Amino acid sequence: KDGVRAFLTHALGDPRFNGHKWSRAGDDAISLMLNWLTGATIGLFFDLISDHALDEQFVYRKAFWAACFEKGAISEAWLALGKHIYNSARSHKELSHTYAKLECAYGNQAVLMMRIGQFILCDWSHSGKLRAWQRDWKNAPQLRQRRYQKEEFMGKGLPFPPNPRFGSKGAQDGSGLAHFGSDHSYWQGSAAAFLAERCGVQLSPEDWRPAP
Repeated sequence: KDGVRAFLTHALGDPRFNGHKWSRAGDDAISLMLNWLTGATIGLFFDLISDHALDEQFVYRKAFWAACFEKGAISEAWLALGKHIYNSARSHKELSHTYAKLECAYGNQAVLMMRIGQFILCDWSHSGKLRAWQRDWKNAPQLRQRRYQKEEFMGKGLPFPPNPRFGSKGAQDGSGLAHFGSDHSYWQGSAAAFLAERCGVQLSPEDWRPAP
């Protein structure tokens, strides 16, 4: 799959930007390639972060978003990368159109942006929070940009509901959900409740628990 994706993006370009070159491939082929690019972008985020942030919580974050992707919920992903990570990413030439520069932030920070239904979710690296906005909000980050300021990801967003099943208190003030209690599914329980209530995406602990 990786080889086919790399060959086709080299030959025809990214279908999100070179749609005219992909027109004869048909809707099914375009949809499949977009899905491959989304999965590869999410994987690239965690591959890059593993070299710049020594934090065991990323095992849990990777498992959660991988489960969400496997459910078919994430229709597009985009990255904003600090200068150090951006330079590391340049070796992934076939994915060069899936990431942008993140200005006014530490060089080893990054943001994973995802479009899920009518919402934009952004997950910061390091100790950053998970935030969500409706796509049509003026302060919602827009995907497919080439450069971002960190303030674009700091605006007030939607609340994350509590999830009593996991003891998750959520984040009601719109300032974002901290990745607290990963090994007890605290933040995952709240994020899963958000996705279930607003996006119709059903995730269980069996889905988001990292492989042993």
